[in-house]
Amino acid sequence: MASSSSSSPAAFLLLLLFVLPHGAVSSGHDDPAPSSSSPCYTRLFSFGDSITDTGNFVSLFPNISVLGPPYGETFFGRPSGRFSDGRLIVDFLAAEALRLPFSTPYLTGKTADDFRHGANFAMAGATALNQSFFKDMGLDVSSIPPYSLHVQLGWFKHVLQLLLESTKQEDNKDIMSCSLFLLGIGVNDYNHPLFQNRSFTAEIKPLVPKVVEKIGNAIKVLIGLGAKTILVPGNIPMGCRPRYLAMFQSNNSGDYDADGCIRWLNDFAKFHNRALKRMLYKIPHDPTVTIIYGDYYHAVQEIIRNPIEHGFAKDGALTACCGDGGPYNSGSAFSCNATAVICPDPSNHVIWDGIHFTEAANKFLASGVLDGPQILRDLHSPLLLNLKLSLTRLSPIKPVVPITYLSMAVLPILLCFLLIWPYAAVSAVRYPAPGGAAACSRLFSFGDSFTDTGNYVTSLSPNVTVLTLPFGKTFFGQPSGRFGDGRLVVDFIAEALRLPAFSPPYLLGKTAGDFRHGANFAVAGATALNQSFFKDLGLDLSIIPPYSLDVQLEWFKHVLQLLAPTEQERKDIMSTSLFLMGEVGANDYNHLLFQNRPFDAEIRPLVPKVIQQIENAIRVLMGLGAKTIVVPGNVAMGCIPRFLAMFQSNSSHDAAGCLKWLNDFAENDHNRELKRMLHRIGDPKVTIIYADYYGAMLEIIRNPLKHGFTKDGALSACCGDGGPYNSGSPFSCNATSTLCPDPAKFVSWDGIHLTEAAYSFVARSVLDGPYAEPSILSKCIT
Repeated sequence: MASSSSSSPAAFLLLLLFVLPHGAVSSGHDDPAPSSSSPCYTRLFSFGDSITDTGNFVSLFPNISVLGPPYGETFFGRPSGRFSDGRLIVDFLAAEALRLPFSTPYLTGKTADDFRHGANFAMAGATALNQSFFKDMGLDVSSIPPYSLHVQLGWFKHVLQLLLESTKQEDNKDIMSCSLFLLGIGVNDYNHPLFQNRSFTAEIKPLVPKVVEKIGNAIKVLIGLGAKTILVPGNIPMGCRPRYLAMFQSNNSGDYDADGCIRWLNDFAKFHNRALKRMLYKIPHDPTVTIIYGDYYHAVQEIIRNPIEHGFAKDGALTACCGDGGPYNSGSAFSCNATAVICPDPSNHVIWDGIHFTEAANKFLASGVLDGPQILRDLHSPLLLNLKLSLTRLSPIKPVVPITYLSMAVLPILLCFLLIWPYAAVSAVRYPAPGGAAACSRLFSFGDSFTDTGNYVTSLSPNVTVLTLPFGKTFFGQPSGRFGDGRLVVDFIAEALRLPAFSPPYLLGKTAGDFRHGANFAVAGATALNQSFFKDLGLDLSIIPPYSLDVQLEWFKHVLQLLAPTEQERKDIMSTSLFLMGEVGANDYNHLLFQNRPFDAEIRPLVPKVIQQIENAIRVLMGLGAKTIVVPGNVAMGCIPRFLAMFQSNSSHDAAGCLKWLNDFAENDHNRELKRMLHRIGDPKVTIIYADYYGAMLEIIRNPLKHGFTKDGALSACCGDGGPYNSGSPFSCNATSTLCPDPAKFVSWDGIHLTEAAYSFVARSVLDGPYAEPSILSKCIT
């Protein structure tokens, strides 16, 4: 595993992850000496606001409190122009990951030599939109500096010209291709109106598309000038900032989430991030350009949720170290000064002055990205932190791939870094490489009815009710062979990968052309263990199809042979495909539950056998050359309406109304053993992603209204045969069923399977996080 001193590309990109969207740098004589090693990037150019500003603001406003104590006390021993007690994330990035001296703040540099290692254009208070925009809104612009992203880009062009003249180069190519660009900005576009009490719904929320468009325009400018690697971080959890917690204090507990953060502000930050990621997917650029999304939101959320585990005090998670008192020690926006209420130890606090981070928080984020699994909370969640500190590589064609496998688009990185970190805590999504080759160009899926898009109805039951309405009504307008009202998780993954079409069911395809974008081998009712195993148990096999995981793997080998007759061609396909291994295993337990077999004597003992079978399948794929495998866990079984109806006499329900013993079994027996197995078989050349279907499903069950569902729709089937859970029998959804008026308001479709709305939520949660370890849209590179 790479240490912080290693020059591994993963470690480097991991640190970028937290490069608070904003670049990095610091000033003058405090810079560390340049490393003797030759870094992959010879320059670092950063744009942004106070999270990244290492001296531009104070060079214009020398009387500001940030130039007085206690700012800078922890590391520099004096104020340094940074809005913190010490170093910023960008300082750790420059010094420890890129092995560059801190870049010079633009306004303190003069000559090309000042900028030979890059430049910092970030300005505290800066916005993506121009100052004139806010003046037209009627805002007081005295606290909005006229140094927006557009102005910062103008500064960069000036520096670029200086460098070109000093090196006597005729074009930008060499400078741009060997430079890293950090472009993180936008939060102040919302902060300024919030601080001036403008209407959130009418004035602030509508700013998002304008802000995101401005960021997109800046990216296009950099690409047009020749930039090859651009990091674009998202917004932070705004509702966890002490300043906002003090501003928007409420007596309504519903306004706060479980972490004590303001729910509506965090939802807004995520709204911005979704729009930003959508823009990054769509932005046109050639395949030699790498755009990296830094998931800063979940990185910060991790330490807010678990302060003690990461060396902070519990009361230091949401309270400023330096401020003017009150519940959050942040009564006003600029209350940190020499007379402020200062905590005895800044390293116990996440936030320094109510808005910005302490050096300890910055260091934690940087260390987490560099060291990855060394800071895992426990083996029960072996890759959780990797998700929280994840990067997502984005490209116009499709997403996903591990940074341990670098595409030609990041060849400059590969040339200068020699070591590749085993479990890249990076999320990257694979995209086309030069010459038209693309990563994650195929999707192969295995499993049961949660993933089956037509195999079951083709092979076993052409007259099954799933081939009649109301199945398929929501998206397809007619039955599609799927066990739902519309699309499944696998369909949304295919869409995210920008594949031309949904992967065809294996039993409907015949030629290599049919499978050129992948294949779906899942069969409804399928098990991990072979059908013969259940026959030996004395079960009725009429609803247990003979298409277990072993059979599905044989189908895959047949398709692989069709697609690639030579060994090298097969290796190429395996290394550029995404494999979805499940969900599979739930039916190994379901079939016994439906046939009233004893739970403790027969069902629970199956877990190690099921896990072993899944492990065997993963090893087969790895042996064939698979590089990216998604392995979902079991769902929240105790929240499934069919089981709730079956076991009504059992009074052991949790606060959400789910069967506690069944959920404990799904999560603490099956999923825990599954994650342990995945952690154990890890291979530095393979990215294995754990998809937390359990957590995603439980989130909408517990908070249905928050996610667009109704309270009644959390535990009742949309389509069924009546009763408390509208699920009196396993296959009760048909043309004569009791059908809800709007499936989008229900989590469960037919008492067993989910609605398209719920599948969409689960898919988003594992594509972008936080319910994937690491997120899927972060693991695809050639």
